[in-house]
Amino acid sequence: MAGGRFTDREEQEELYRILVKTDRRLGWPTRAIQAQLREAWGWGDSPSPPRMPIAGILNACVRAAEAD
Repeated sequence: MAGGRFTDREEQEELYRILVKTDRRLGWPTRAIQAQLREAWGWGDSPSPPRMPIAGILNACVRAAEAD
């Protein structure tokens, strides 16, 4: 997997976010790949979730409220 070659933490987090969004929004299973990348990057078994800019957090809250 090429994702294991990402060495910059910010790039790793962005790729991880893309995989999480793909899994959640499109239903395309990426959890096995997420686990493989966490291991390759040395994040451990239960890493903290990737940082999300405040704008992303606010947008996610708005979308969640609109969905209800």
